[in-house]
Amino acid sequence: MAPPVTKGTKKAIKEELDSVKKIIKDTEKEIEQLKEQIDEAGWQKLGFRVIVTGKYPPDERVAAQRNHEEACNKENDLISDRKRAEGRLATQQKNQRKLEEQYQSAV
Repeated sequence: MAPPVTKGTKKAIKEELDSVKKIIKDTEKEIEQLKEQIDEAGWQKLGFRVIVTGKYPPDERVAAQRNHEEACNKENDLISDRKRAEGRLATQQKNQRKLEEQYQSAV
């Protein structure tokens, strides 16, 4: 019978390292998706701004102004989400480096 896997053994470190690598990959995908959504929100803002500043009827301009403000809020929320994800990514990358060092020195 194999000995139980305990923290500190090479196998346990490897399993934890694999888990961290998966989290890093998922977080990188999340950041890319957020960047695309931020870009899309920016284009929406631009479209609404054209209506607000253009020669359109007042009711369309008021609606476009409201939509522009909502797009700004959405973009700000997405930027905050991206910054949080980038912080998580940095933390996980530090964890990965530590685990790789532990793995190299493990028995």
